Amino acid sequence: MKYSLTSVLICCLFCMSCSRTNDVVVASVYDENLTLSDLQEMIPDFDASADSVTIQSYYIEQWTQKQALAHEAERSLTHQEKNFDKQLKDYYQTLLIFAYENKKVEELLDKEVPENEIETYYQAHKSDFEMRKNIVKVNYVKLPLTLNQNQTIKKLLFKENRSSQEQKKMEDLCIKYAENMYLEYDWLLFDDILKEIPINTYNQEQFLQNNRYIELSDTNSVYLVNILDFKINETYSPLSMEKERIKKGILDQRRRTLREQIREEALNKAKQNHEIHIKL
Repeated sequence: MKYSLTSVLICCLFCMSCSRTNDVVVASVYDENLTLSDLQEMIPDFDASADSVTIQSYYIEQWTQKQALAHEAERSLTHQEKNFDKQLKDYYQTLLIFAYENKKVEELLDKEVPENEIETYYQAHKSDFEMRKNIVKVNYVKLPLTLNQNQTIKKLLFKENRSSQEQKKMEDLCIKYAENMYLEYDWLLFDDILKEIPINTYNQEQFLQNNRYIELSDTNSVYLVNILDFKINETYSPLSMEKERIKKGILDQRRRTLREQIREEALNKAKQNHEIHIKL
């Protein structure tokens, strides 16, 4: 009696509660068996309750093809052609060294990067931070078109040297009524601002140089924008935008230095213990 692959898989899923000692064989090729537990390990995020028969069929097909090819290769190649001892040893040693170095590096790595080191790195590599895009410091708020408080919020947003009370009042109003807002003072890509606000500009540099307070509207909303500062793409990206990138670069350099030290120490240890014998 013949059963379809789908039927077999459904039966296998039903048996998921079985222990591994009673594991179900879902496929076999020559003398090789694929068990349900093997299949689970092959499939990322295996979920027996999901409708995943198609996914399982794919993995079973891949496994059967691999076993069929391996059988033909085993049968057809000579002993010399199948001798991969040297390659396997080299590959094993490479994996072993990689795992060891990673472990030692993470044990020894100092992940604290002080501000002065970040500043020094920035100044020493400033050419790496030439800007390719315009950046801005900006406050903006998107409000419902019919909101009664729009003029009050506009007056506060566009006011220079707001008092702490005025800043608090503006923030409270925006939190209460705004559909979207940004009231921080970090540098942002101007391109990202344009995704939020319907500004039509063919020349970003000229627009930034000639506009500071912007009020726009569409059928539903009002957009209020106060450009606090900007840098065009002929200058350098500010340090505040590059701190995480610099920190990553410093840590990567520390990792490389540690790897070199670990390799040198291993070599020196072998020399000191007279375990290196060169006979040429």
